[in-house]
Amino acid sequence: MLSIQLNNPELERFIQDEYRGDENTLMRQFVEFLKFQKIKNEVKTSIEELDRDEFVGLDEAFEMATAKYAQH
Repeated sequence: MLSIQLNNPELERFIQDEYRGDENTLMRQFVEFLKFQKIKNEVKTSIEELDRDEFVGLDEAFEMATAKYAQH
């Protein structure tokens, strides 16, 4: 189990106003946000690799993506 402690009254008020104690929705949306951030970082890295001409073929990229995300 992971606990996150907030020491930001403004953020705490926002969460309380937005979610009104609905911890399930808060956690689900937080996890979605974290997954989105991970994908965003991977896309950024991919763009940087393309800029450096470091890329793989379409078939290999598709296989890698399928292996990585099909199980999630």
